[in-house]
Amino acid sequence: GFAKFITNMRVGYMFGKPIQFKYNEDASDNVNPKVDGDLKDFNRKNDEQYHEKVMKTNLSVTGRAYELLYSGEAVEDEDGNVPTPDVKMRAIDPATAFVVYDTSIDQHSLFGVRYYVVNYDNQDQYYVDVYTADTTYHFKSSTTSESPSGDYTLIDQESTNFGAVPLTEFINNENRTGDWEAKLDEIDSYDLAMSEM
Repeated sequence: GFAKFITNMRVGYMFGKPIQFKYNEDASDNVNPKVDGDLKDFNRKNDEQYHEKVMKTNLSVTGRAYELLYSGEAVEDEDGNVPTPDVKMRAIDPATAFVVYDTSIDQHSLFGVRYYVVNYDNQDQYYVDVYTADTTYHFKSSTTSESPSGDYTLIDQESTNFGAVPLTEFINNENRTGDWEAKLDEIDSYDLAMSEM
């Protein structure tokens, strides 16, 4: 359990005391109560403290973490008014996502991809979501199969108003490695020694 211990220690060290979001004390005269309230409301609705722990756990294990921003469902109220939908954020499994960057020095993100499989009635159906700065495209594999390769059909697309790719990649270090990846050989040797005792 050394790998889990290392990850738990890293996450606990960084987020044992949750991140606080507040204004710079020097600029406290300029605090806008509406912005402050909106920020607290956003963090509460998205369970921000738990979200940060999930993101750090992904960083520690895989060396990468992905965060997706998306619009929630706008529910009509009693008067028939449809409010602006809430912005939500979720951590995406690093094994099922990637971001493609341009070749500039700043490495701007061109688009992000999330892919997943749905097993229904013992049949695998593969899906791919492609996120650009202004549109999200939803693709579905044309046939059910045991492999994700093959033809995909565009089943839906929706516009997004973020003005940037809503799938963001965070990296643990320059090599994009997990916290215990460099120690895998030692962990395996220890496990082998223990199993032979």
